[in-house]
Amino acid sequence: TSLSDASQSSWSTTLSYFLNNQRRTYAMHLKGLVSGLPRWLRESDAGRGLANAAFSPWPTLVQFSSSLSHTMGDLQAYQVPIKVLADTILKPVTSEQFLWRNSAGLTWIPFTMLTASTSWSSTRDLREYSDSMSIGRIANAAHQSLFGADVGVERDRDFTNSIQFGPHLASWLAPSVSVVSNFILSRSLTGRNPVRIDGDTAGAYILPQTLNDSRVITYLVSVDPRKLMQRLFGDSSGIAGMLTNIRPIQFSQAHTVESTFDLARFNPSLGYQLALGGFSSFLARDGEEALGAANATNTSVSASVDLHGGFSAQLNYSSTTSDRYQQNSGLIGFLETTGSTQSWPSGRFNFVRTFRNGLITQVSASTTLQHDQATSSSPLGDGT
Repeated sequence: TSLSDASQSSWSTTLSYFLNNQRRTYAMHLKGLVSGLPRWLRESDAGRGLANAAFSPWPTLVQFSSSLSHTMGDLQAYQVPIKVLADTILKPVTSEQFLWRNSAGLTWIPFTMLTASTSWSSTRDLREYSDSMSIGRIANAAHQSLFGADVGVERDRDFTNSIQFGPHLASWLAPSVSVVSNFILSRSLTGRNPVRIDGDTAGAYILPQTLNDSRVITYLVSVDPRKLMQRLFGDSSGIAGMLTNIRPIQFSQAHTVESTFDLARFNPSLGYQLALGGFSSFLARDGEEALGAANATNTSVSASVDLHGGFSAQLNYSSTTSDRYQQNSGLIGFLETTGSTQSWPSGRFNFVRTFRNGLITQVSASTTLQHDQATSSSPLGDGT
């Protein structure tokens, strides 16, 4: 019922480097500094940690990968299920992909309480596009060179960074803070019209690009009530014994900001890729407003206790507030939507009983309770 002829050829080559180092530290010799502190601070976990502080100058993980690939294919569909003389003038549909992909990553733990990591990946298109369309001419003009060799135009990029700081202050207290940023660039080399840098009537053309940026700051505090009471009243105190079955209580708060710029006319700076600045820098950048942005905060508390007779319980509280800004055609400025979600009461109750002898070896049961309440509001077109 149909006849077609297809052929394809491809090749690829990859160079990778991976180094996983054992963490090596060098003592900082801060015991003399700690000896001048008050006794209660000198003998605390924080004081002992400062006295034994060590520095690691080398990263524990380094990796790099570079891949070059090329694929060429032809597809010819005949008019009827047999070859006829008219088919000699038909030209096959040719498809080509010529990509150079690079990625790199690094993890560094300079101190026991500090961890930093970064990862970067990029794809470059090495194809030469047809000059019959304006987008093709812009793509060819955007090619760059490295040591005299053509390295094409960057098609996409992903850049992620994280820093985690968790000091050991006391046996009953474990605070930490982490900052994670993520940047994604995506350029369209076909299918969309070029973008003018200075608006609709002036300025040079660039490739249409979409930029996504986000930053998440998370605060976490873990409190062990039993160890706290032991610290205050002694290991053999009655109140410390009453709290033996209570697990550490977790307090956390995460603050997220993110934005999307579509058909962006500005070149993303390093500060933007690292998601630096306040929320205003996510709403607008270099005089250009974002297509959409969000500012959200989530707070949660979790506590667990092991009861007698095989019973255990876990209680959770969670609250989220968010403000979302979206461009709306026909309106000046952003359309803002505010919302909040609260989960309370929320918990899980378990029962597990194990038998050494008999036909039944274990009996278990569990139940979950959760009550959620959410509200959301956004203005109508007339502003109400």
